[in-house]
Amino acid sequence: MRVLTFGFVAILLSACAGASPSAVTSPSPSVAAIASTPPTASPPPQPTPLAVLPGEPWIVYGWSADVGWYLALMRPDGSDAHKILTEVPGEHKAAAWSPDGQTLAFVVKDADYPEGSIWTANADGSGAALLSAGGTECPVGLFHPSWSPDGTKLAVVCYPGGDVQRSVAVLDLATKSLRRLATFTDPDVIDNAPTWSPDGRTIAFDILHWDPTGAFIDGSVVATVPVASGEIHRLTKPETFMSHPDWSPDGAELVMNSYDLGNIISTAKPSNLYAIKPDGSDLRQLTYSSKDGSMRIGGPHWSPDGTRIVVSILTSTGPDFSLADVKLAFVDAAGGEPVLISQTDGKNGDLRPTP
Repeated sequence: MRVLTFGFVAILLSACAGASPSAVTSPSPSVAAIASTPPTASPPPQPTPLAVLPGEPWIVYGWSADVGWYLALMRPDGSDAHKILTEVPGEHKAAAWSPDGQTLAFVVKDADYPEGSIWTANADGSGAALLSAGGTECPVGLFHPSWSPDGTKLAVVCYPGGDVQRSVAVLDLATKSLRRLATFTDPDVIDNAPTWSPDGRTIAFDILHWDPTGAFIDGSVVATVPVASGEIHRLTKPETFMSHPDWSPDGAELVMNSYDLGNIISTAKPSNLYAIKPDGSDLRQLTYSSKDGSMRIGGPHWSPDGTRIVVSILTSTGPDFSLADVKLAFVDAAGGEPVLISQTDGKNGDLRPTP
């Protein structure tokens, strides 16, 4: 399996499903105060057990420490940040809430499964248990779980091994069986979470494309595939570098970001949020704060009520750039600039459903 390493990308934004991001009409862009504030590292969340009661909103997110990644919870106002899953060995990543908000699915990377296995736990991080390590369909490992709307399945990134780089697969929670929907080989690769449409019929994901030398990513597209099986539908063009699609709760559109802060490390291009309809039409730009590669936005997750979007934001990629400096912010679903949730560092936040 190829290890993802990323270099400088210098390709201009161009047409995306008939419209280019730069051509989207907008009010005069303004630079949010967040962009002019140098990142400051915050102390790590402590493993203080707190009750996570039914109906309480919490954000689960990742934190990068010297020993690797782990998961934590914070309230939507940034308070009560604390580490969870402290009894589970290994690195913890890519957490996602179940539709009823009672269960977390997440990835563990450890000595037994160095490429990743899927675990579940209660909302407070207790009761953690291995769900699947991939079996015969994905023997190298699994990553990026995403819940189906009815809570019976997970969409995952599957590592089949051999010549196959990655697959989008569906994991049945009752039988633990895996079914691959879309499989990719060089120069295409899947590296981010697939997400379900609210009606459970379609999965969205992004496809990264390697340059001919295999040295860096030279494009990425947002795509969808029917869960029942069928053709992959590409919604955007590779040169727009769109990634991390997430469905709005009403299924009317997908949010995504340009120039992902994780996969396209070095670029002078803006990194902003966009929304697009599932048929690839009506692209609209949501944020304008990023004017070059020095401010990066990624990993958008729509809030369960559809009013705002949780994003990971890096205010500067200067000489001391580190993914450990990424913080969580909210963006209004109608558009606007990101507002920091707190000074706590964190990445890939997901806001708990509270049905």
